[in-house]
Amino acid sequence: MAKVKVRYVGPRGYRADNVCGTLTIWTADKPVASVDEEVAARLCVYPTVWQMADAPVMERPTEPKPDPTEEDPETEAEKLAALGEDMVGDDDEGDNPVDPASGDPVTAEEIGPILSSLDKDTDFSSTGKPLVDSIRAKFPDRSVTAKEVKAAWEAFSNPV
Repeated sequence: MAKVKVRYVGPRGYRADNVCGTLTIWTADKPVASVDEEVAARLCVYPTVWQMADAPVMERPTEPKPDPTEEDPETEAEKLAALGEDMVGDDDEGDNPVDPASGDPVTAEEIGPILSSLDKDTDFSSTGKPLVDSIRAKFPDRSVTAKEVKAAWEAFSNPV
């Protein structure tokens, strides 16, 4: 399939493909990325976020300012991403506590091989990293920490 260039025109300085799950990332200094034609077609359905790079930039409609008292969940995720904690479930004490007595803890080496079998649409965060809860589902009788998932993801995404 042919590649085409897509430009990110959204309001944020950073955006990961959360529509098609391609793990493509756009940043303020690299707002154009090459993707398959089919992916481009799906992304460009959202013209206030993505547009074809060879097309003139469409002006964004002015949007009302959000109520500052309301928390934007994606903004919170971006704050965590800046801290290097953008995987959902990084806090092992949170909503899904792990029973430490449930067998040997899962290691990064055991997590690594299953990363390629995860579903891009449901098992990854909006920043393109694996969800800890998705990994925990693969090891229901053993404890999985965010630290091990993060280590496995770093090894998987940066092979030597």
